[in-house]
Amino acid sequence: MTWLKIILAALSLLRKFVGFLGDRQLLDAGAAEAIAAQLEASKDAANKAEAASAAAIARFDASGGVPDDSDPNLRD
Repeated sequence: MTWLKIILAALSLLRKFVGFLGDRQLLDAGAAEAIAAQLEASKDAANKAEAASAAAIARFDASGGVPDDSDPNLRD
């Protein structure tokens, strides 16, 4: 009878350990998805900043290197 209890306890412990590993795998997968989403958002923000910089340079070059009236830094 005690051997049966020992075997059942070992199986119960094994079941809990396997459940823990499954939960950990799910948490790691969720963290990987969150990191991927943040990297995608960062890439989009960098692309927008690069496009804005290119547009500003093109506008400055089109005006002959003289800032136009829409420049917020124009003091005169």
